[in-house]
Amino acid sequence: MEQITSTSSQSELSTRPRVLIVSPHLTKTLGGITAMVREILASNLALEYEFHYVASQADEYSKFGKLLLATVALIQYVWDVIWLRPQLVFIHVGGNASLYRKLPFIAFGRLTRRRVLAHFHAGDFEPYFARQSRLGQWLILRGLGLSHRVIACSNELGRRLKEHLPEADVVVVPNGVETEMFATERRPKGEDQRHAPVRLLFAGAMGRLKGERDLVRAIERARVKAPNLRVMMLGHGSETVLDLCGETGVLRLLDYLGPVPMSRRAVFFKQADFFVLPTYAEGLPVSVIEAMAAGLPVITTPVGGTPELITQGVEGWMVEPGDVDALAEKIVLLASDEQMRLEMGERAQMKARHFDRSVVLARLDAVMRQTLPKNFESLAETAGPDAALSRRAAAVNSAGKE
Repeated sequence: MEQITSTSSQSELSTRPRVLIVSPHLTKTLGGITAMVREILASNLALEYEFHYVASQADEYSKFGKLLLATVALIQYVWDVIWLRPQLVFIHVGGNASLYRKLPFIAFGRLTRRRVLAHFHAGDFEPYFARQSRLGQWLILRGLGLSHRVIACSNELGRRLKEHLPEADVVVVPNGVETEMFATERRPKGEDQRHAPVRLLFAGAMGRLKGERDLVRAIERARVKAPNLRVMMLGHGSETVLDLCGETGVLRLLDYLGPVPMSRRAVFFKQADFFVLPTYAEGLPVSVIEAMAAGLPVITTPVGGTPELITQGVEGWMVEPGDVDALAEKIVLLASDEQMRLEMGERAQMKARHFDRSVVLARLDAVMRQTLPKNFESLAETAGPDAALSRRAAAVNSAGKE
């Protein structure tokens, strides 16, 4: 368990809401949930809340290690709820097994009369939910329904949750990125660069419904009409497509294949000319928002909340998951038309501002305040620093006008 506090006076600490966060491990798990929690703990919200943190899952662990970590995390959580008495427990819920792992955390929080805020990120919720037994479905819905409020990461996911839990208080807080980190100025290439490589970028955890094998087959078909095409594929699990890249002849087109630390991620987006994510399941893909922030047109699929990011023919193109021919066609189109890339990329960059981290955190702050116990919310709002209150109110008002 890691405690996140700021250097504040004792009087300020007494009025700050105490929040216990349950999420995947911050360094041993990649993905949108981890990125968001890291952003929360590193933001100015840490000056307004007394954060405590429990890691409940880690991708890098074996099955036994994951089970052991989940057990230790639940014991630590029970202790923290009893000892720290947080005003809010903030539980991040992913897809698949996470839907079951987080149920005891939600139930115990409710049992001990803590206010429970569940943040739901599952992109593949519907197919996974459909495969569960009636008992499994009942447990999942019953557990989520115990939360006082549920955050969905996209409007589409929020709509589906309301269909299953019509009585639940479901709100939408989209994923966000630090857009300034990815921003770059893009200009037309000069006459002397007309034969320069056109770089396609893919970023995602391979082997997890991201469509990377479809991408490799599409590149195999597109390279004949787009001879300048170069490819960068970022993400863990690259060994799952290495053989396919070799078999299809795509391997020699690759400039990079493999995982990249977050500190170097933006560099690849700035080097790319367009972004492709032929995914099969998403909540609201952070990598697409990153690409848009970098001024890249996007080729992706209309799954989950992706249509809330990309309008067909405006910021990019959407093709149906698994349609390799359509994917290859759009790759050739963007690889061959620089003006289209620049115009779509400019529109994408403008739209990405709505998903800037400051806007998203302001929305999240408002939801957390609304979920706190009423008496503590009033105390914290009146006692907090005037500057923080003004900043938060302005940001929330700005977000509400989008």
